[in-house]
Amino acid sequence: KTIGDGTFSMTGDCVDHSGIPAKVAVHGVYTDTSFSMSGRMRVGIGGLAIPVSASTDAHRISAECPTPEAPSPETAAAAPASPDPAP
Repeated sequence: KTIGDGTFSMTGDCVDHSGIPAKVAVHGVYTDTSFSMSGRMRVGIGGLAIPVSASTDAHRISAECPTPEAPSPETAAAAPASPDPAP
């Protein structure tokens, strides 16, 4: 595996909880607030090598955890109304 300078990649062999083997290759790019990743795997089932590919893009949605929530409609309805500006 390699990680650094905003990129990453890795290859390897995996086995899922039921014993199905897979060869995996993943690569992508990242920043402090996002990443993009593509991967391929070849899954061995019943003597067949089945190719699978996937990709994902993700980004941070908030600097706070959990994300601050917008007021619910019930909370917004219970809030006092703002006075109308003077004409």
